[in-house]
Amino acid sequence: MKTIADRLKKGMALRGLKQSDLATKTGISKGALSSYVSGKYEPKQQNIYKISKALDINEAWLMGLDVSMERNTLVNDPGLSEILTNISEKLNVPIKELEKEFLYDRYEIPTEITENNILEFLEKRFQQKKRETHELTVLLNQYPDSSVKPLAILCKKERIEKDLTERFVSNNSNIDLNEYLEFENNNVNIGADKIINILTTLDFTVPYVIGFLTGVLFDKTDIDRTNQVIDEMFIDNEILNKFMKLFIELDSEQIDLLKKEMEKMVGHDKLPDDRSVNKLLDVLAELQDSND
Repeated sequence: MKTIADRLKKGMALRGLKQSDLATKTGISKGALSSYVSGKYEPKQQNIYKISKALDINEAWLMGLDVSMERNTLVNDPGLSEILTNISEKLNVPIKELEKEFLYDRYEIPTEITENNILEFLEKRFQQKKRETHELTVLLNQYPDSSVKPLAILCKKERIEKDLTERFVSNNSNIDLNEYLEFENNNVNIGADKIINILTTLDFTVPYVIGFLTGVLFDKTDIDRTNQVIDEMFIDNEILNKFMKLFIELDSEQIDLLKKEMEKMVGHDKLPDDRSVNKLLDVLAELQDSND
């Protein structure tokens, strides 16, 4: 699979655009575009959309897939489009929704494009989305007065930073504009499904948001209640359950140490001299093994 940097440079060359030209057309900063071109960072889905639209190229092609470069739809390859159409009929899911889920995470996309591979990938993605919806629903239900406000603030801040209108976010999230405004301005709980749609439109991953919320909501002074919420959230995932219960007991210094060790992805020779962090790293290794 080609890298986004490779495809971005090729697309700019074919369209005769410099980085400064593309920055003007997309509204993306020159610094961010430079980091994409160099391969230092990869754009999130919203910026992939902006770049693809500005260059008039296919998002899937920009993400490195072996499909047509020309842009008509999100997935503009006849063979792949036919596969997604067949799957859409089997699963009774609109084709546009399948396309969005297909492009959700480029690293998980099957390298061999067959109907069985794509069906397996999409079923796995829908299962993941179901788990994420359950976890977010638990937080919204358990902390109704304190969970929606930080989410609304987070989304509003991101929308403004991306220079997106409320109507754009509501349309792309398949939510009525008035309902979206109730969420953003009045902190109304409109349900996990709709909030996840908003988060996806704004390029947030749900696991990141759940981590953000648990950091805001979980109270170390009430460990029993927090553990009950964790049990309800991760009822089918013993390893994540164990990880979260250990994580909430860390202090700020231990969290910083854990972050450094997590960046090494447990591939280090010398373990940190902290028993609590080492226990978490052991669980993280289990989690990594279970996902391999």
